[in-house]
Amino acid sequence: MSDKIGCTMQLSYGGNNIEAEAIISLLQDEKQSTIKKYTINYGESLKYTEDFENDTLRKITINTKDEIDASIKGGGIYFIFSSNGDKLLYIGKAKDLKNRLKQHLIACTLSTYSHIEDVCNYLKERKIRNEQLKLQYCIINSMDDNHNAAIEGALLDFIQANKEKNTFVCDCWNTRHD
Repeated sequence: MSDKIGCTMQLSYGGNNIEAEAIISLLQDEKQSTIKKYTINYGESLKYTEDFENDTLRKITINTKDEIDASIKGGGIYFIFSSNGDKLLYIGKAKDLKNRLKQHLIACTLSTYSHIEDVCNYLKERKIRNEQLKLQYCIINSMDDNHNAAIEGALLDFIQANKEKNTFVCDCWNTRHD
């Protein structure tokens, strides 16, 4: 007899059972996807503020005239992409998607582990190479916020297993999932 616990989970999208790989493919193939991507443009020059407290970085605010799209509501899974959408940079979960995206893409204290520092560093690298200073993002609302962590985990398991052979996910910032 084994003292181990197990779990089987089936993802669904649009009322149909689907594998994590198929969801990632939907995100990658904009022509086939019904998932709307949004763009946040940081302008011609990168302007941001870093607030310190006792020599410790506490908050980053990246200047942009753009806001997180007002139509984004509720909870689910969010995705952050490179400027041309050809790289998936981050997957997260949230009960309030609009607020969480704002924390990742515009302003956040670092105590929330928002990866805004990764966003700022990504934009700094693009500025050095004289490339566009923008990112894309999208969301998939969940049927039940209590499942967000499991959905995120299934997608991240696929990404971690395929990082070396799939150029769409090879630069993903996620290093863990919960």
